[in-house]
Amino acid sequence: DRYVPPIGSMMGAAMDVDPRAAAAKRKKDRERLQSNIERLKVELKAQEERNKSVLAHLKASCGTWFAEQGNRSAEAMNLFLQHCIFPRCVFSPADAVYCAEFVRITHAQGTPYFSTLQYYDKLLRDTSVHIFSCTERQAVNLGRFLNESIKLLIHWKSSEAVYRSECASLPGFSVSFNKVDAKKASYEDYIKVVFKWFCKILKSLVHCLESSEYMEVRNALHVLTRTIDVFPGMRKLCEHLERKVDVLRSEERKDLQIQASQYYTMLQKVKPKLLTQDQFCCGFAMKQGDRPAAADGAAGRAAAGKAAAVAEAPATATTVKDEPSADVTKARPRTPEATEQPDQLSTKPVASSP
Repeated sequence: DRYVPPIGSMMGAAMDVDPRAAAAKRKKDRERLQSNIERLKVELKAQEERNKSVLAHLKASCGTWFAEQGNRSAEAMNLFLQHCIFPRCVFSPADAVYCAEFVRITHAQGTPYFSTLQYYDKLLRDTSVHIFSCTERQAVNLGRFLNESIKLLIHWKSSEAVYRSECASLPGFSVSFNKVDAKKASYEDYIKVVFKWFCKILKSLVHCLESSEYMEVRNALHVLTRTIDVFPGMRKLCEHLERKVDVLRSEERKDLQIQASQYYTMLQKVKPKLLTQDQFCCGFAMKQGDRPAAADGAAGRAAAGKAAAVAEAPATATTVKDEPSADVTKARPRTPEATEQPDQLSTKPVASSP
């Protein structure tokens, strides 16, 4: 795709060579542009061939990436994120996009025992942990990575036809972690779990914005700025962010004040285009009072259908109130959740422990 615009631009320039110039000069300019066009076409063809070769190699070898893990599937996913994704996605803008695209390909080629739902749940469950540990430049790259990742989630929920075509038949959306051909999560289940992930992202970012740590607040604003096209996505979440960012606009530190004001302006521009909760959830009914899962402990995890069961913290989505609820905005300690996880969770709600 990156080759198409310059080739088109050069072809247009070759057609629009200044007619007032001398004939020899016009001929020379056209020959130069045509030569560049041919070189780009040759390079494009070479890149396409290389791309096909790499994808074929990935397809042939993906069966060995995630061997059957039994009850250790959650631990395997943690290691994949810890050693493969997080170190690289903050390295550079190109690496941020690469990591998101690699996960998309891993899902699309039907990699055995790779749970796409589990991956995204672990990625998005507490982004404040990663924001806190980043340098400023790394936070910018993390924002790019999250933008590309969330963009794919939104694409999959855009219609049931897209979901059936790109998700419902692949092992990444299996109900069971260890059965490649297990029954897949429904479109409704997926919509509910995406709503839960958006609430978790909001909770993490609000935690960072309320922090007393200067760099944590600044990093959060960097991430929010880079994800403005895909998050908050809903008007109610936008209103929560507005209130938090508005406080920072009167911050004593001028750099934070300017950065917060810039993001606040961005929110105002996208707010009219944001969806209501009902629109975001595609009309599927959400149970009043159900909440996103608690931060710690398997006992606090409620089910949101088969997809949420696979995602390990599968709460049925909640209706967001005008004021931030404790479930969405309450700060929590920066400690990862337990990695223990059964092979398959029940789709019935699990009673939360006090």
